[in-house]
Amino acid sequence: MRGDRIIYVLQVLGGRESEYRQVYKGEDTVFQLFGLQWNTDYRLRVFVCRRCADTTQELCGSFSPSTHFSPRRAVSSLSVDTGSVPTSSSKKLTDEQFASIIVVGVASLSIFIAYLLQLLI
Repeated sequence: MRGDRIIYVLQVLGGRESEYRQVYKGEDTVFQLFGLQWNTDYRLRVFVCRRCADTTQELCGSFSPSTHFSPRRAVSSLSVDTGSVPTSSSKKLTDEQFASIIVVGVASLSIFIAYLLQLLI
């Protein structure tokens, strides 16, 4: 097994295609894929073949789990004087921040209810 060449095969499924197409076959572990369309869903999968040194036979493994990605066009930034243009920054809460708000809200509500019960009793 030592001295056998390892060959990687990369396949892509994209857009409205119904079958994977082979885009790379070679010994390199890095490959750049060009000519992709913006805002299109793609799936990639790879498998490995071992070319035996004593024969021309290739022993291929199974496909990797497919990986999904969708290239997005980067929004170009313009240099604008922020003093003259009003900006509205919309920040999204992380899950941890949202959970903290809920915990603080429930704790405050229970303290308020305990205070009301203390006044009544």
